[in-house]
Formats: sequence, structure tokens, C-alpha cells
Amino acid sequence: MNKVAQIVTGLVTMGILAGGLYYGFDKGNLIIIDGKNNKYSFVSFKRQSFVNVSVKEFDSSEIIGSSFYQDIPYSKVFPDSIKGVKFINCNLDNCIIPIGAIVIGGTNKHFKVMNDQEYWIVDKNKNPIIPLDTITFKRVGISINPRDISTRPLSEPITITYDSDLIMMRKLDVIINDKPLLISALKRAGEL
Repeated sequence: MNKVAQIVTGLVTMGILAGGLYYGFDKGNLIIIDGKNNKYSFVSFKRQSFVNVSVKEFDSSEIIGSSFYQDIPYSKVFPDSIKGVKFINCNLDNCIIPIGAIVIGGTNKHFKVMNDQEYWIVDKNKNPIIPLDTITFKRVGISINPRDISTRPLSEPITITYDSDLIMMRKLDVIINDKPLLISALKRAGEL
């Protein structure tokens, strides 16, 4: 054991309190005692599964600031029977949260790319509800109604397209979906 590790180990053995938590060592790896889960805190576990990991790795612990992001909505990532887990400020997007787990802060949205090549928040059947970036949709005049998503896959995201036909379709979609605007346009065209 090197000199720094000996000093830190000695301080921990004496019960030095650091930031409200007691720190300790287990086989040379720093662990955080008092419920904090050091192994799974402050780490990116994107696209990884822990379904077959022992529940003892998670039970009655707090996991802080980690990313468990998955590409597929409603992905099972954790063992079914874990108990007493708190996820604090974690990215749990597209992850199924285990029953009884507590999520504090962070994010837990379920979304996927639709035919318009944009991310949409989806329901449990993976049907689109609303675009993930509604601000951009509204700014460029694209309908945020899921029924208006293209029935054919586009070659580029609809919010950044340079296709003049698609841009015209966007503008028409906005008019068609806004009754007062549609009536006004029809009057100007002499159709009403």
C-alpha cells in the first residue's frame, strides 16, 4: 500500500467525517459507507444491462450522477428484485425504473426517432406523444401533433431539412392545423 493510501486508510479507521459521509476501503477500492454506492455512482453505463447482476450490488443504496441511458424505450436494465435503491441526478432515459426505486432529479424520458428523423417522447406502446424538442418544431413551423409525422422515412431530420418541397409541406401543415389561420388563408385566396 502506498503512503497516501496508508494515510487515508488511517484517517478512515479513525472515523474522520468527510462531507457528511464516512469513507472506507474494501480490497483497495474506495467505497462509500452509509448507503452510497460508489461502484455505480458518477459513471457512464450507457447501453449496458445489469439484469443479471446480483441484487446485492444495488439493494439499499444511493446511486448518484450516473448515466444508464438506453437506445430503446422501456429497456429493462436492472434486476427485478432490487430494493431500496435511490437514483439521484442520474440519466435513466429509456430505462424501466424498478418497482420501489426512488428517482430524485436527473431524467427518465422514453423517446425514439420517428419517420421524420426526430426524437419523440413515446408511450408504453412506443407511439409518439410529443417531440423531444418542441421549441425547435414550433420555431420552424412544424406541427407537434404525432398524426402529422411523415408516413415515409425522411432522409434527414425534418427540423433541419433543405428540401424546398418539404419546407412548403411544413408551412401547409401549420396552416391546416390552425383553423383561424386556415380560414384567413382561404379568404385571401378567394375560396371563402
